[in-house]
Amino acid sequence: MTNQGEYLEIPNVPDEEPPAYETLEDASGEFATYEQFDIDEPAQRPRMSPRELFHKAGDFAKSFNKRFFRPINNALDPVYELYRFISTKTESYISKVGNPLIIKRLLYVLFIATIIYVISMSGLYPEAAGSLYGDFYDVQKLHSYIDSHVEVNRIEENLEYLSSMPHMAGTAGDLALARYIEDIVSDSALQLDGNSKFTAYVNYPENVHAKLYQGDKLIHDCDLIEKLTGQDDNENNIELQQIAFNPGSKRGSAKGRVVYANYGTLEDYKLLREKGVNLQDSVVVIKYGGLLMESKKLYYAHEQGASGVLFFSDPKPGSAYNMRSIQKEPVALPDYYTGNMVSPGGGVLDRVPDYFDLNIMWNSNNCTPRIPSIPVSWESVKNIMIPLKGHGERVDGWTLDFGNEKVEIWTGSDEFIVDMSNEVAERMNKEVWNVAGRITGSEQNNLAIVIGAARDSPGYGAVDSTGTAVLLELISLFSNMMRAMKWKPLRSIYFVSFSGTDYNMAGSTYFAQSKSDFFNRQGYTYIDLSDAVSGSKLEIAADPILHSLIENSLSLVEDPATNKSLAEVWDKTFLSMRDNTKNYQPFISHFGMPAAEFRFKGKSYPKNSCLDTFDNFKKQNIDREMQYHKALTRLVAKIILQLTDKPIIPYDIFNMVSAINRNMKDLRSYVEFKDKNSKLDFTRFDTSLIKLKSIAREQQAFIKTWTEIVNADSGSEPNLLAVNRWDWNAKLVLLEKILQSSNGIYDRPWHKNVLFGNEFRIPETKEMSFIYDSFPGVRDAIDAGDWKEAQNQLELICELMDQCLDLFQLN
Repeated sequence: MTNQGEYLEIPNVPDEEPPAYETLEDASGEFATYEQFDIDEPAQRPRMSPRELFHKAGDFAKSFNKRFFRPINNALDPVYELYRFISTKTESYISKVGNPLIIKRLLYVLFIATIIYVISMSGLYPEAAGSLYGDFYDVQKLHSYIDSHVEVNRIEENLEYLSSMPHMAGTAGDLALARYIEDIVSDSALQLDGNSKFTAYVNYPENVHAKLYQGDKLIHDCDLIEKLTGQDDNENNIELQQIAFNPGSKRGSAKGRVVYANYGTLEDYKLLREKGVNLQDSVVVIKYGGLLMESKKLYYAHEQGASGVLFFSDPKPGSAYNMRSIQKEPVALPDYYTGNMVSPGGGVLDRVPDYFDLNIMWNSNNCTPRIPSIPVSWESVKNIMIPLKGHGERVDGWTLDFGNEKVEIWTGSDEFIVDMSNEVAERMNKEVWNVAGRITGSEQNNLAIVIGAARDSPGYGAVDSTGTAVLLELISLFSNMMRAMKWKPLRSIYFVSFSGTDYNMAGSTYFAQSKSDFFNRQGYTYIDLSDAVSGSKLEIAADPILHSLIENSLSLVEDPATNKSLAEVWDKTFLSMRDNTKNYQPFISHFGMPAAEFRFKGKSYPKNSCLDTFDNFKKQNIDREMQYHKALTRLVAKIILQLTDKPIIPYDIFNMVSAINRNMKDLRSYVEFKDKNSKLDFTRFDTSLIKLKSIAREQQAFIKTWTEIVNADSGSEPNLLAVNRWDWNAKLVLLEKILQSSNGIYDRPWHKNVLFGNEFRIPETKEMSFIYDSFPGVRDAIDAGDWKEAQNQLELICELMDQCLDLFQLN
């Protein structure tokens, strides 16, 4: 641009010819002159004739031969003579035995094989396993590497970033975190799984309100905007995560008498009916927590005639919530099936056609709520309950304690009305993203375990993200170990970050269902890491077949507080896999995979609220030095090694049989409790269970024989024995998969696991002592009063146990 502000066009004129150098003028205007220097030419040597050159070369050759070759020949001649003597003698002896040519070749092969054997046993071969013992890697070396290479700074940095933004499923924050995790997987030694993007139903809050009226008079308008830490009350910049909302809740409005229903159990409703409360078209106020998941509380509320639900956090002593915080729990009902909430049935992966009517799809699916719900704060609950005092009948055992203030609960009257509206933005086919990385096994790479963590959260999800932080550290740890130790597991490992967990486990279900052929036959364990660290008390939920290997691993990791082993400080209690909102559900219920969940729990934290931030995580000193994250990473890493690098998959079939027997005794008690005159016949079951135990004895015998043979050969495994071991592993993987009903359990075709899974109507009060997460098909039929079908379900279990014997050829 010129100083006048206009651009000048560069003229299209060809360059002039450059001036001749001899015509250049100097500064005085005279033509420059150059002084020419003389160059001295070297004197030429007389050239040698060919004859003289030949004689020179001959003299050099004679001299070199005399000084080099002749001394070597003089030194080697005796050696050569000795070699000829030995060779002649050897030939004469070999000729007496057989054909010398064949025998010498055999001796040569034996010599080379001996050298290869010595090198492989020494561990010096760089591409071998590097073991000091036979064909398998020294697990102590791997344990030492794990213990010394978990980096707490890296865990903390990842956790801080993961909780730096709100990340509801399908939002920009969720996508940003998915890309962050994908970059880590791409930079590692893992193979990135390309099948990560999928579509599912999600919804987001738009306009919500909940108002209490006494007649036509407005008594209280609930504040449904949760304030962020440090946010001014008058600030109007409202973000999505601040709006009161239950992910997966029904769009719509409700208006009716307000009724407080405690935890929303059937026993609570029974008490209200006894006090004369009419629940038809009511809006019920229910606490989170207790025996039931929120989805089941909504189901029961609708069943009792309610038109809407207001949820609030349980104000237990020591709660991390405050008077104005709002807890936003998901409410999809996974009891019938997990996955896309509006797909035409469980396990359907195809995109729902856009021309489908969303309302019809919603109302035709069993996993969607039938009435709207909104979460509210303690402040709102207090302002709703106080006006009811003196109206109706007081319920003494339900008094709420908000710390500085106690609020009495009265049944109220018809003049107190709640008007609520839950308007949401719905996306029938929203793009959502899983991120998966795979380590391919070096031996049976067709068999795999899965390590998974939920990523999405209604808010910032600091504690929710602790599982993902541990997952990322495991990825880094195993990737670095593969490179540094030149190691690979015998069987494959998937590390997966799931989105869509708050929408009926859409991500984990899609991941498993998209590889259904694989997981139906070859997936053999799932480990869940969601909300992994919220305190210092170790909690473990696991399939009985995994108990022994977990107990063995606990002794290998120290408790950060006491320096004792985790085996010493743990309470020795294995919990059941009862939480229907966890990503292990589709793997257990539909694919028959044993599962486990590990976490350090203890301190209350503001789950699924805007208070669950990294700053509050640090202020509450939940894990300030990240030592419990480190301990959990080490524990899970060593369990992964047991599952994927032990030559024989370490399932404890004896413990599985023992658990089945214990659960069946409980079922007998439940049958007697329901109907003392029941004719349910357990005879065949007793016989089948005794037979099933023979598989455990066969397993122990195989392990003993295999160990003796390998130890006798200094750790080397004969090829035929390896083939037998692979076959045994393949059968072990199929064991719990055979115990699946192809048609599903009673009234729930998606849920195929006949041994483990929640009874649909969880027993309450006196029945709570029963083990309701076993034999779900039998228990559901009993609850429905269908005793004939209960017997059929029991016979089905016996038939499937007998098929296990056929698999191991023991029947």
